Amino acid sequence: MPEWVVGAGVGVLMVQVTARNSTEGIGSIKGVTWVSARVADNRSAKMANVSNPPEDPSEALQPPRGAGRRSKRFNNVMLVLIMTAITLLGAPLAALIMGAGVALPGTEQGPPDEARPGSESPVPGAPDAGPSGAPEQPGDAVVATFNVLGNSHTLATGKAPEMDAGPKRLRRAMRLLDEAGADVVGLQELQRPQAGELEEYAGGSWRLFHAKDDSENALAWRRTTWQLRTARTVDVPYFNGNLRPMPVVRLRHRETGVDVWFVNVHNPASTAQFPAQGEHRDAANAVERRLVRQLGADGDPVILLGDFNQRAEAFCYFTRGGLLQSASGDRRDAACSEPSYGGIDWIFGTRDLRFSGWAVRDDDEVGITSDHPLVTVNVILP
Repeated sequence: MPEWVVGAGVGVLMVQVTARNSTEGIGSIKGVTWVSARVADNRSAKMANVSNPPEDPSEALQPPRGAGRRSKRFNNVMLVLIMTAITLLGAPLAALIMGAGVALPGTEQGPPDEARPGSESPVPGAPDAGPSGAPEQPGDAVVATFNVLGNSHTLATGKAPEMDAGPKRLRRAMRLLDEAGADVVGLQELQRPQAGELEEYAGGSWRLFHAKDDSENALAWRRTTWQLRTARTVDVPYFNGNLRPMPVVRLRHRETGVDVWFVNVHNPASTAQFPAQGEHRDAANAVERRLVRQLGADGDPVILLGDFNQRAEAFCYFTRGGLLQSASGDRRDAACSEPSYGGIDWIFGTRDLRFSGWAVRDDDEVGITSDHPLVTVNVILP
């Protein structure tokens, strides 16, 4: 059979297949786009506590009015042009079209490019793979702990007089939290001038809770992400065993509706002024462990965070018996080996939570803000 006849027949069949696929594709693509937009709208409505009436799902799958008629007219014109070209040029044109990757019914295509050896390439913007090889999950919220170095420490009589005053450093701390995307944070050493600066800086976007007459240990959260359910303080042994109030809040995550308990603590360090505080740190740990058990009894997740002034000791104590897990990703073995994270600023959570993206930022910008790092982690709620 002459080659031009074969070429013409193949060309007609490919045009028919291509025309049918292009007509069907219009509705599917429009439908996917429309459905995604509706999901986004419904999520926004949920966050605003507004319920939208359900819409007819069939609308999402309908092509624009008149799209089918326009496509058919276009395909008829293209059919005439292609038939003319095939008649004149014959088999070479048919081979060229087949080489463009159009598959005929009943024929096999080669494996997709990404399956061919040597063709792998990273996808721009794709998240890094975690230990299991799966992408890290972004999480429902970003939790942080930050000892912001009290204002008194950077006065002329303080231990770091070369550093900026507390209010200026507090503004820098809030910018660091913004950069990290944090929406709930435990703050230690938040003295009165800094607490006032935070409330002025936040302009109502953050809410702050601490004891009435003691702002040094506080919890702050973004109003757009969390809703306050309950707030109180618990007395914990501090320097020389003197009790100090630590904040405890129960927040509801607006998007998921999950309630979470947050406890922020600052346990005593052994210093030149207050030496040998180990006994009081242990007493503080015991109070905090009992509190976690009590708060978790109702089934809500609990996050304990703060400046524990302990490294492996804090890790081993709070992960004992599986009460809590470290958000750092360190796993406790039977002997409680030294964790890979060696800091004293910790974030722990009950085992119904999942954590990813643990980050300890201690660069120059943090260094001129505080003498502690900024610690953040993504949390995935149950």
